[in-house]
Amino acid sequence: MTERTYEPGEIVDIHIEDARVVECKGGSLAFEYAVIRSEGGVNARSQVQHDADNVRITRLLPAIAPKNGELWRDATGRHWLAAAVDDPTSTFHGQVRLFRPGCGAAGVAVSHVHQHDGPLTPVYRDGES
Repeated sequence: MTERTYEPGEIVDIHIEDARVVECKGGSLAFEYAVIRSEGGVNARSQVQHDADNVRITRLLPAIAPKNGELWRDATGRHWLAAAVDDPTSTFHGQVRLFRPGCGAAGVAVSHVHQHDGPLTPVYRDGES
């Protein structure tokens, strides 16, 4: 297999899947990600200026996943109830989804709300006062 090389001055788009936020301050987003190789993986850490016009970051999931019975708020201030779908005939059976008036009986995927109206933040977490 030929080793892939890049030339200085070459323009590329870089997309890293499943990067985890480590810190965000001063316009810089520090993140870590798994380097997956056939001979074994390691964790790598890097940072990017997230407020640059040519940088796009897509939210996937909140740092802590919502659990059944918890109340969450999106960036627009709307509240969402996290609930497990218990209908055995549902495609979403067993999944924790987010519900609010008008969203339908199947609710909305956590990832969808987080991507479009995130970040999601907890209002009430089970076991917290």
